Amino acid sequence: MRKLLSILSLFLLMFSCSSDETSTPVTPPPAPIVKYTITFSAGDGGSVSTTGGEYEKGQTVTVTATPQGEYLFTGWSDGNTDATRTITIDATKTLTANFEKKKYPLTVNIEGEGEVLEEIVNAGRTTDYNSGTTVKLTAVPADCWSLNEWTGDFQSQEIIIEVNVSSPKTLNVSFNEIDQRPVPVFSNTSYFTRTYYNRSFNNYLNNLENWFNDPLDAVVLDYNMDGYLDFVHTDSDYGASFKGVSVRNKIKFYKGNCNGNLELDEVLSNKFNGLEHGRKGLVGDYNNDGYPDIFFIGHGIDTDPFPGEYPILLTNIGGNDFEEKRYEDFIGFWHSATSGDYDNDGDLDIVLISQSKTYIMKNTNGEFEIITDNINYDERAVKDFPQESIVPIINQVYTSELFDLDKDGFLDLVVSGHDYPDQYGGESLVLFGDGKSFLKDKKIIPSVEGFGICIDIDFFDINNDGETEIILNRTGDPKDGLGFYRGWKVQILELIDGEYLDSTDKYIDVSQGSDSDWMYWLHLNNNKGVIELFNDDLHTTTSQSKPYRKWELINSKFILQ
Repeated sequence: MRKLLSILSLFLLMFSCSSDETSTPVTPPPAPIVKYTITFSAGDGGSVSTTGGEYEKGQTVTVTATPQGEYLFTGWSDGNTDATRTITIDATKTLTANFEKKKYPLTVNIEGEGEVLEEIVNAGRTTDYNSGTTVKLTAVPADCWSLNEWTGDFQSQEIIIEVNVSSPKTLNVSFNEIDQRPVPVFSNTSYFTRTYYNRSFNNYLNNLENWFNDPLDAVVLDYNMDGYLDFVHTDSDYGASFKGVSVRNKIKFYKGNCNGNLELDEVLSNKFNGLEHGRKGLVGDYNNDGYPDIFFIGHGIDTDPFPGEYPILLTNIGGNDFEEKRYEDFIGFWHSATSGDYDNDGDLDIVLISQSKTYIMKNTNGEFEIITDNINYDERAVKDFPQESIVPIINQVYTSELFDLDKDGFLDLVVSGHDYPDQYGGESLVLFGDGKSFLKDKKIIPSVEGFGICIDIDFFDINNDGETEIILNRTGDPKDGLGFYRGWKVQILELIDGEYLDSTDKYIDVSQGSDSDWMYWLHLNNNKGVIELFNDDLHTTTSQSKPYRKWELINSKFILQ
């Protein structure tokens, strides 16, 4: 029994020891540390506060995106738009801060008719541009409109401008309708009336067929009353005339537009026969109906025995048509004519001169009465006025003009032509009118040796002293075996002590040219306050033999430009 208890005690002891060993807790090894890399970068135009690094999972990192200068922060590459953000580390990441330039509106307001061209900017549109962008804008006026100016945040009168968009800008561009030239009641006594004459009609030359010479009788007027000047001439075949051949082409009518371009008026240009050798055209409202009429004269075939030519009056009918009157019983070698209201009765009269023949066509309500007919040349004409006439007998006059030189309210008649002493010659004269005749008084115009042929006459108060100077366009005499029309000479006459004296050198710097060319017409122009004197031959625009010349009035003297 005692032995059994011992065995049981030993067994319990062994069991107890074994039970203690298996219940002792076991500590696991520590878990590995997890780390992630996060990278921050900045695009163009900014920076980030940190470029990132390696962080344990669960840590946080704060980053700020900062724009530079004219840039704006637009967001992170993961779509977040907070410039400053805190990120909990849970994975490897690469984040980029994006920036863009500031955009400013460029507003273009348009006044008038036209548009503004650029790749993006169009008429009346507002477009945003990146700051610092240079935008080229081109103003394009509509037909018959012109650029006036740019105003607002940019001032200019140039068609093309460049604008730096560094802030919001508003530009205003204005266009002006090209001035519709008012229709004047031409009296041919203002010597600025033909200043639109050829310079704006250059394209006419490019389409002219059978070109031989200037249409010497060309006139400029707004015959259709649309506000734009038109162009009319008799289309004389001067080449045929010089060969003794009679050719009468149709009178040509060209409609002008605001740009000075011409379009043939097909209807009117096939209606009226012209002249064999047109010399001069006059424009005037001869019947006082408000529409400008046309009077053409010529001298006929330019070969012996010089059969002569009749004048043509075209009376304007409402601007779209003309009524023709041919003075076929009134034949003469008509080389000059001028018109004006010589008797102050409200109608434009016409003075018509053919060498030794002088006529006044007195106008009464659009009907002309020939009241003077001096057919026979009188050698006393240059000295004594025939008392039975209202116009003295004048020999070899090739040009004539009406102008109130003595400022008494009545037109005076200035005549010139061949004023050198030979079989052709006759004095050039100022014949003063009194409303009844041109016999009131006369003054002789001094000739110029070697330049006895006067082609054109103009008038202007050059020195602004209240007295009008006379400007004559001259060419050479036939001498030393040479013919007419050699070289050019501008002569300027000034009234001194009651006589017209030559003051050419005082009033013009270059007054004479070589024998190689001569000038047909000499005209005055008021170009925005600048007085210009220029030769107005049509084919000066295309021929080197008749170059275009222009003088500007500077300090009371015409200076050749």
